[in-house]
Amino acid sequence: MFSLFLGSLLAAIPPPSLAALLSCCKLFLAAISLISLAAAGQALFGSYCTYWAHVTDYQSTNNNDKKDGAPLTLDQAVEMIGSKQPQTCKFYLVGSFVWGSIADIKGRIPVLVLCQIINTLFTIGASTSQSLWFLTVMRFFWGFGLGGSVCVTSTYVVEFLPIKNRGRYMEALPAGFSVGLLLVAGSAWLIIPHEEWSWSTHGFTFNSWRLFLLVTAVPPITSVPLLLTLPESPRYLVQVDKIRKAKTILQYVYKKNKKIPLSQASFALQRVTATNSTRRELKKFSNITKNILSIITTPKMRTRFVVSSIILSSVAFSNFGLILWFPTMIDRMVESNAMSMCEASLPPSNKTQCDTSDQNSVYTDTFIRVTANIPGHVVYLLLVDRLKRKVLLGVSMILNAVSVFFIWFVSSPTGSIVMSCVFTALSRLSGDVVHLVSAELFPTKIRSTAMGLQKAVFEQISSVLAIVLMGALLSVHCAIPILLTAGLLALGGILTYKLPNTTNTAIN
Repeated sequence: MFSLFLGSLLAAIPPPSLAALLSCCKLFLAAISLISLAAAGQALFGSYCTYWAHVTDYQSTNNNDKKDGAPLTLDQAVEMIGSKQPQTCKFYLVGSFVWGSIADIKGRIPVLVLCQIINTLFTIGASTSQSLWFLTVMRFFWGFGLGGSVCVTSTYVVEFLPIKNRGRYMEALPAGFSVGLLLVAGSAWLIIPHEEWSWSTHGFTFNSWRLFLLVTAVPPITSVPLLLTLPESPRYLVQVDKIRKAKTILQYVYKKNKKIPLSQASFALQRVTATNSTRRELKKFSNITKNILSIITTPKMRTRFVVSSIILSSVAFSNFGLILWFPTMIDRMVESNAMSMCEASLPPSNKTQCDTSDQNSVYTDTFIRVTANIPGHVVYLLLVDRLKRKVLLGVSMILNAVSVFFIWFVSSPTGSIVMSCVFTALSRLSGDVVHLVSAELFPTKIRSTAMGLQKAVFEQISSVLAIVLMGALLSVHCAIPILLTAGLLALGGILTYKLPNTTNTAIN
């Protein structure tokens, strides 16, 4: 019922407001950037809230001599949250697939609005949690909504942008994500350490870490009214035979650009309409299965899906593998006075207590990581619409694979930091390009479904494997994860030659 209400609300927006908003590129980019910022801000949901929540609750428990009904101890909290982390990832996985498929049936904007509302509601719910099980449930459903936001946003943006500047404007998404990481780290740094910001009454406690979660709910709820003022993707509207709405939007685009005669624009739309007269069938949920089968059974789509998914998995493995472990590896190098990262030894595991002595390191690491992304964003903006996408992607992945080996030979902490920043920047460049290419490879009727499948099955599984395997392999020897990461990146770089060129070409 709620989705029907949203659909009616969107249909009631008058065309003049669409014209004004479509002409206002700043508002469009602001809405999209807010979605990315919200995704980034909540991507750190688990790490910050579980760490700080139960550090403070653990201290509170000790101060109250562990009275009955007191919060769980830190060890119990960390153990339980760690055991639930794969389940949270599963909800993100399911959300990417479900919302991506629904977006090809019911439209991009309604799905984005619903996902942002889900993110907001369950983040607010988590901020009021008084028990670990309730916090875990909130995280589950938050992941379900976040999976759809990340997936469908790329689909919507790539379908709306002009051919000439499509790649450059798509950078609003990863740039917004980086800004979000920076803001969420800064907000956590400013809010969470203030343990005196606490209010309790009748068994209900609201303290600094809960306030931080409430703050992270601001970007998604702010993006909702902006999304409601943006028009639906005209490509999607043509696919579902809503020609009048699509024509209204395209006419305003024409008035803004004035690049081609109106007769040519009308002919192009009529031509698409003539070959898609039966697209009303796409509105049925039963076509989700048909969309998935068309990806798997059509040779052209299957090749594109498999190749781009392998490349996406390679990039995700490096992003969630070595990059997340770099701070730990550098710290071990400093502590053990080793001459290289591979000579540094990891400390013995501590299964009884969590080390909270350096509580600010999580923020410092985030700031360094985001700063290292900036060169990758800059290179992307300079080259993405000038070089062939697959050339830029292949070269960046090969260079990234080569840079991994230099980490092996650096002999000082400073050199290790520099090389890790180089690796991070190249990984950012590869990640930006592969997400753009993935959105451009598939036709409109299955684009969101294909991207949902990719993020659900390949990207998320690769991310989880990277986090788990890197920790285990680093304890054996540094060479193993370095060789594994370099090999996967090189494989992905070589496979890029199988991709078609999408630079300055119209997407289907």
